[in-house]
Amino acid sequence: LTLPLAITVFLGAPWLSTALLHKASYVAYFRFLAVEIAVGAGLPVLMGAFLGLQKFKQQATISIVRMVIRQSLIIALIIVLHDFFGLVVAWIIADLVLTIVCFAYLLRILGGPKFNFDTRKLLAFSWPLWLSDVVNFTSSWFDRALLLVFVPLATLGIYNATLSAFSVLA
Repeated sequence: LTLPLAITVFLGAPWLSTALLHKASYVAYFRFLAVEIAVGAGLPVLMGAFLGLQKFKQQATISIVRMVIRQSLIIALIIVLHDFFGLVVAWIIADLVLTIVCFAYLLRILGGPKFNFDTRKLLAFSWPLWLSDVVNFTSSWFDRALLLVFVPLATLGIYNATLSAFSVLA
């Protein structure tokens, strides 16, 4: 479901850069953001699988490791690149590494894909998870998307850093 959004952001990067940031030089940021949207979309599904398997300890450990990797990479890449481009690159690297680790772990536990299931049972099981993911995504990113239109990028960066620090404390 997020692939159309990722493709739209990727293809619309020149317009988004000019319209939102008033500079055409930020096209790469939006293209990397599109990659992050596509990569990061799989994590809630994988975490839902951990929840369904009642692997709470592993899910909590992975969430903590994700936050540590992500925040460490954000700080390191912003320092090295002297730019907020490191923020987006850190998101992509952390989410990609975590997606691979989660997928490998679940593949080891569940084995390869099997297609001998009742579609009605699958939909009955998955639609509440899907609805929960939509609500979670909307509630966690709606404010940032709205702020992107109304405040400068530096202010949004400070807001995002504040939310990240708060989530680490939480």
